[in-house]
Amino acid sequence: MTDLDHENVLVTGATGLIGSAITKKFIEVGYTVHTLKRNNPDAPFHYLEATNQMVLDPDISLYAVINLAGPNLADKRWTTKR
Repeated sequence: MTDLDHENVLVTGATGLIGSAITKKFIEVGYTVHTLKRNNPDAPFHYLEATNQMVLDPDISLYAVINLAGPNLADKRWTTKR
């Protein structure tokens, strides 16, 4: 392991194509990866859709936040509205 063993990284969109690859790589090199969970108030980092509120655990210091959250581009055609 490296000197990065105790670095915490938060990844949003971690279940997507790019997010899952980045999450895996960060874990491989020794980071502790946290993911933003949707509608799961038990998770240390979560987003509540009903209140449009993001909750970040103040007891976990983060080295970096990687924001990959967004609409699924493969879901439907991209337009000027979307």
